[in-house]
Amino acid sequence: MSAESAPGRLTLLLVLAGLLLAGSGISYYLLQITAAPPAAGAVPVEALYETALDANAAATGEPQALARFQQSQKALEDASARDASAPFATDARFTRLMSNATAVLRARAALTDAAAAAHDTATLVPRLTAKPARWLRACRPRPRARRPARSSASRRAHSACSWTSQRSRRGPPTRHRRRSASPRAASISAR
Repeated sequence: MSAESAPGRLTLLLVLAGLLLAGSGISYYLLQITAAPPAAGAVPVEALYETALDANAAATGEPQALARFQQSQKALEDASARDASAPFATDARFTRLMSNATAVLRARAALTDAAAAAHDTATLVPRLTAKPARWLRACRPRPRARRPARSSASRRAHSACSWTSQRSRRGPPTRHRRRSASPRAASISAR
């Protein structure tokens, strides 16, 4: 244990530490450049999000949303086919999601036709309601013109005409008899 062996040992330790540091750097680099295969049972989160975002628009029949929805459903099917024993692939909610997505994609033509019909109806309804409104305005009776103001002479002439016209409608003047309340009283007064 002399002082002469201490510098040799220190040199040896420094060389060993440098080799370990270089080896760990090389192994880190090699791990970073090699692509790691997806972990078994990894949930395809991106495809699930895309499916959820496009579901409403796909159900309303939007063609671009239906195309994206079909792509995300295909990605989900591929992920479940790679690892059929993955926890997400055996989950009942995932199974229900896949069956509902398949039903939407099978009804793709009907959904697109329904969306087109709804669009046509939305443009047609204002035109249909406008025509009856125009017809009603055309059939509405026109307001009467106001009569011009009459002079006092024309008022008297008009009242005389109206009295004679009313009298002629009633017939000739009749003699008023006293009427009794019962038929027996009428026969007594006639005697």
